[in-house]
Amino acid sequence: MIAGDFVEWFAETTLAVAALVLVVLVVRKPIAQAFGPEAAYLLWLAPALRLLTPELSLLPPVPAPITADGAAAAILFDAAPGGAAGDGADYA
Repeated sequence: MIAGDFVEWFAETTLAVAALVLVVLVVRKPIAQAFGPEAAYLLWLAPALRLLTPELSLLPPVPAPITADGAAAAILFDAAPGGAAGDGADYA
């Protein structure tokens, strides 16, 4: 893992844990009243578990940019299952 990837992971994880801590702080009293203090204490496992999980991507990866000769486009379309892309059929 290069330094840039680590910094990106660290920033994403820090924001996610901070958001989870805020959620726990907001919902712990209603949860404690409804389900008891044990359930409220279990809520703190969410931020702790997020520290141990790998990167969680909410968005799909961005495809490679298409070059002037169309090389990236060929790679993206040739990877279609069954070779459907590029067979000249109109799927619209």
